[in-house]
Amino acid sequence: MDRLVEGLEDAQAVFNDHAERTHEVELLNHRTRRYDPRPSYSNWAETTDGDDG
Repeated sequence: MDRLVEGLEDAQAVFNDHAERTHEVELLNHRTRRYDPRPSYSNWAETTDGDDG
């Protein structure tokens, strides 16, 4: 029974670590999308007509 409890505790710890990392990645992705100074492709396509002359 003790092994079962230890196994469940270990599984919970792994799950918690994964959830925390996933949350951190989502926060970073949100910040990147919100603050990325580079123009998106759609914005670039709208501002250029493809004519060099």
